[in-house]
Amino acid sequence: IAERSGGRFRAAVVVAQVALSTVLLIATGLMARALAIGLEGDLASDGRGVAIALVRMPGALEGDIVRGIVFNRDALEMARKLPGAEAAGWVSVLPVGRSTSQVFTIETGRAGLFERAEADVNVASAGYFTTLRIPIIEGRAFTAADGALGKPVVIINDLMARRHFGSAAVGHRIRDEEGTEFEVIGVAGSG
Repeated sequence: IAERSGGRFRAAVVVAQVALSTVLLIATGLMARALAIGLEGDLASDGRGVAIALVRMPGALEGDIVRGIVFNRDALEMARKLPGAEAAGWVSVLPVGRSTSQVFTIETGRAGLFERAEADVNVASAGYFTTLRIPIIEGRAFTAADGALGKPVVIINDLMARRHFGSAAVGHRIRDEEGTEFEVIGVAGSG
């Protein structure tokens, strides 16, 4: 009798393990599909034909910023010369990645009123928005003149623009915690 009940117990455990494994496989498949859809992010169906390369900027670990800037400039120049390349740009963190956030003081559209807000921050080159086909719906995209030595400028997304500035964000200013003031030069569509 003990042998029969032990065999039934083992069979029940095996059935339970197979059932649990099946549920986990189905859940994994659904998660993989959700991730694939999520990775399309801002690119949506317009992202077809976009090549993405993840590169560690030379000099980053040593704190050699000049070496990194030269590398980025040269890499963009070479990428634009590739056969069939229509545009090239770089960004610190891809749209679906985890960027850093900062607290900003925002000059609202109302006279003399300021707000503090936390926003995700990313660094992008001239050509980035064109390359990923992210529309600039107000103002302009970055140009070569907007580099590290230029006037501090920023492009915000349409959600932030509507929330803090209403219908017109270009020309407004935001200030980071170090006191650097950025002029809003463009508003990007958030898809």
